[in-house]
Amino acid sequence: MPIILNYRSSGAKYLSSLLFTTGIVVAGLVIPKNEQVLLHYIKLFIVPVIEVVGVTFLIVKVRQASKAYKNNALRHGDFYDELKKATFTIIPNRIAYIVSSEIGILYYLFFHRGKIKYDHQRFSYHKDTGTVALFSVLVFMVLMETAAIHLLLAKWNNKAAWIISGLSVYAALQLMGVARALFRRPIEIRDNVLILRYGVLAQTEIPLTEIESIKQVASVTEKSPGFGCLSPLNSLDSYNMLLELRTPASISFIYGRVKTYSTLAFHVDDKILFKETINSNILRAV
Repeated sequence: MPIILNYRSSGAKYLSSLLFTTGIVVAGLVIPKNEQVLLHYIKLFIVPVIEVVGVTFLIVKVRQASKAYKNNALRHGDFYDELKKATFTIIPNRIAYIVSSEIGILYYLFFHRGKIKYDHQRFSYHKDTGTVALFSVLVFMVLMETAAIHLLLAKWNNKAAWIISGLSVYAALQLMGVARALFRRPIEIRDNVLILRYGVLAQTEIPLTEIESIKQVASVTEKSPGFGCLSPLNSLDSYNMLLELRTPASISFIYGRVKTYSTLAFHVDDKILFKETINSNILRAV
């Protein structure tokens, strides 16, 4: 209980409770069975309390993020951004990336409703590429492979077959959530900042004053030092815009991976309107 009520940061508390629970599990494997009386009572009474409190904190923070997203003052905000802020206040960084990514994917798959309105401030990037079709094929392949493997494993161990099938179905749901997020998280220009998104897979924010040049391209072939792609699919995706910066910036990918770039390739569906809007906003920002 002191682990929960001490004055550490929320992230440290969460990490402490996780390490405490892990220690209890390890102790159960190391300590002889006939000497685990105290350990038994710890498992029975203390561990559940710690885990319930941790999960409750997470649920409360997610609800706060959802309310903040719906709030009129933050009507131009983004749920996934608010979710990450809430998660990072209670969970250590590396774990927070994983938790927020998993919750975000499920949110965009099951709970996000309403149609995104694209205009001169919000731009789509999924209509003229084969990315959605690629994810659809991957989902189909996962489900077909799951059915085949389930039939084979069931002959050996029925329980193992259902466990593997459950994990595979969850993986397929994740792919569907990732694909839906492409529709729900547009590229935005807000407060003199260009926010480039690729669903929940990647995001970078660039002050307009840091943009050296922006140009349309048919494809990307030459990759100079400092070159990066917004899409984590790299050469499997298509690109029609090339952005050069005055100073290097960084892209945050899913699960916390970060890459520095000074030249960035990405795709936007209405490339003409996008370029005109960027140039006009740069002139006003200078």
